[in-house]
Parts: sequence; C-alpha cells; structure tokens
Amino acid sequence: MNYLIFNLIFLLALIKKICFAIQLNGIVFAYIEELQYYTIFANKFNEYTRNNNIDINLHIELYTPNNSTSYVNDYGSTLEALLNKGSTKYDLIFYDTMYSPRYSNLLEDLRYWLPEEHISMYSSGIASQSCTYKGKWVGLPFYVSYSILYSNSKLLNKYGKEIPETWDELIETGSYILKNEIKNGNYDLIGYNGLFPGK
Repeated sequence: MNYLIFNLIFLLALIKKICFAIQLNGIVFAYIEELQYYTIFANKFNEYTRNNNIDINLHIELYTPNNSTSYVNDYGSTLEALLNKGSTKYDLIFYDTMYSPRYSNLLEDLRYWLPEEHISMYSSGIASQSCTYKGKWVGLPFYVSYSILYSNSKLLNKYGKEIPETWDELIETGSYILKNEIKNGNYDLIGYNGLFPGK
C-alpha cells in the first residue's frame, strides 16, 4: 500500500513537472561561426532556470547552411510566412536587423511589452537605429557583429590617394594601387580579399 502511494505521488509530481513547465521555442538561421552564441545562450538560460527552480526551458532551432537546403533568403521568407499567419510556434525569433523594415509591420512594438527602463538601456546605442523602424521597437540586439577594413596609409600616400569612403572608391583606389605595385615588382600585395584584378 505504501509503495503504491509513493508511486502515485511520484507520478503526480512528474506529471506536474512535465505539464506545467514552460517551453520557450526560438528559431534562427546562423552561419557556423555564429552558432556558439545561440547554443551558449540557451545552455546558460536553461542552467539558470534549473538552478533557480524556474520551470522554463529554452529550445532554439538552429538552421545553418550545413543542415538546411534553405539559405538566409528562404529563412526570411519562412519567418515572414510564420508571422503573416500568426504562428505561435516560436517565442523568440532571431533575425538580422537589416530585415527590421521587412518584418516591422508583422511585429509588435516592444515598448508595449517591456518596461521603459529596459528599452532605455538600448536607446543610446546602435540598437536605436537597427532595431527600430518608423519609431517602432521591433527587436533588441542579441549580439553586434562588425567588420573592420584597414587602409595602408603608406601606399595611399605614395599614390596620392585618400582613404576610400564608398565601395566604388575602394575598388578604384585598390585597383589603381595594386596595378601600380605590380608594375613596380610588388607581387605580394593583395587587394580587398584578393578581389581586385592584378592587371
């Protein structure tokens, strides 16, 4: 009899744990070098909730070029379709902020859901430009990625060129310097990612 009661109590506790735990689902398309951000985030979140007896679990579906036949454009169309039909499958949607204008009419203004103090943490940085569209907060930054382009000031000065400010100027300046350096016997020079023709 005691064994039966123990089993019943254990079963009820297990059912409560399974049934009442909140499952958060996220979705992201990421390149291999970005995957660590999302897996670490989910693992740390789940560790925190477990350690603090918070019945919430986060699962993020990771789509990459390696496990998906769809690339970022298809991912964008998939997100748009999910949002258009009002899908509630995902609680967190990770997307490149360059798509904020594309999704803005399908997303709620986060100012209605988050305290002003939280939004103000982002309002003075790049998020105020990249995560808003027409005054509407449509996202918050998960991480910020940027690339750096270096200039070789010695070569710019040698050829009387200014630091390029546009892609067209970069191509023109880089091609000009590369061609002249090759004429002078310098074959060890590489243009931007080696994309400038040498001749």
